[in-house]
Amino acid sequence: LDISCSVLNMKQLIANNKRIIFVIIFVYSLLLYFNAPIRYNYIFDVTCMFSYFVFVLFFFACKQEQNYMDFDTLFFIAYFFVMFFYPVFLYPVDPERFWIFKFKFDEDLISQATSLSLLGISSYMLGSVFYNPKKILEESVYKKINTIPLFFISIVSLFLFIALGGYQELVGMYAGEGKMQSGLYNYFFLLSYVSIFCMIIAWFYNSYGLSQDSIRWQSFPKLQVIYIILFLLLLLYSGSRGKIINIGLITLGLYSYLYKPFTLKQVILLSFIGILMMFFIVLYRSNWGENHETYADVVMDLVLNNRNLYEALEIVEREGLTYGRSMLAYILGVIPFLQGIVFSIFNIDPDTTNSAMIITKSILGTTSETGTGTTIISDIYLSFDVVGVIFFMLILGRFTCYLKMRGKLNLYTMTTYAIMMAFAVYASRAEYFFSARVMVWSLFLMYILHSVRLKIKTIS
Repeated sequence: LDISCSVLNMKQLIANNKRIIFVIIFVYSLLLYFNAPIRYNYIFDVTCMFSYFVFVLFFFACKQEQNYMDFDTLFFIAYFFVMFFYPVFLYPVDPERFWIFKFKFDEDLISQATSLSLLGISSYMLGSVFYNPKKILEESVYKKINTIPLFFISIVSLFLFIALGGYQELVGMYAGEGKMQSGLYNYFFLLSYVSIFCMIIAWFYNSYGLSQDSIRWQSFPKLQVIYIILFLLLLLYSGSRGKIINIGLITLGLYSYLYKPFTLKQVILLSFIGILMMFFIVLYRSNWGENHETYADVVMDLVLNNRNLYEALEIVEREGLTYGRSMLAYILGVIPFLQGIVFSIFNIDPDTTNSAMIITKSILGTTSETGTGTTIISDIYLSFDVVGVIFFMLILGRFTCYLKMRGKLNLYTMTTYAIMMAFAVYASRAEYFFSARVMVWSLFLMYILHSVRLKIKTIS
């Protein structure tokens, strides 16, 4: 009992002094970065990793979390594998374990990159703990969302995606036949799964409007649920995993956020099960023919991205900053066909407007066959150096905290927070604005449904 009281008192003390604590943490991270060794240093990297775990513990103590199935927790788990796993656990014993590390890179930059990752996450936490709204707005008036239009849009869009050859290309991509080509069918695919995201969000919104104490299953139309299950099976057959993860995280995230909080142990267990399930899809893609010898192979898709940050640092040293050019693709991609129009008018090479493409071309020499990806820190650093990493990560932390605190107030904050949840695992290993297009499209669809009363009977 005394121990429990001491722990509670310690948590309260940390919560009461959270701003001072995270300013100290930020300054500490800044000092580590500017004093990073010019050669790979194992002790330094272990120090950064250990510091990361301490930061996370302090963060949860400050927030006094009740529900751990949220953006922060999933983002932190993925961030560890994307930023800290390779320099501490793989590089010292098997530096070329995964294919991307067989391509030569400046290994002297590893420790600098690790400290940059630590600085980035401390900035994120600083932005989050410093958000303190002076006034919590009252909840908006509940207005039931009719999901039949979304159901119809998703089915029609999926049919057009398949009819135009998009699904065949998707299967071919995961069978190793090259990347999907850009085409009209990609927009239909996007519209199909964005509509599904909105359907799930609307179900929970409708349920929460009826009862804030227990979930109301009548808000989940059976026919629409069956359709989404079939959609997931179709993706599973193709070997695709991303949208399966997105849909799963939206569902679990909203359920825990609105009704039943998840403990940290439950989230870690679910994450472990999810990682294993995604690994089995990798084995399925290769017809169970790939040889996997270490436990690290299970998280390979996250660990691979360590390499991208090292390459980003090299590119900046060699070629300088892009000053936002390498972020253009996902910003312009919010509006259909705007990318092509702008790139054509200003004669811009599309491969220079996307950090993943820049890194891929730098490592492989081409972008025509496969991609290496990027990381959130790589994406920011290529454009705006360490100052950009601090600023953009601080804004992200503040934004996610804002959404979490206000997500139950109205349909639009709930939609935005749900989309952030959907991309929580991918956020650390993707571009900073990776989810912007899906977020904007989802908000647009919700605005139409919320503003226009459509006289259609609900299918149940």
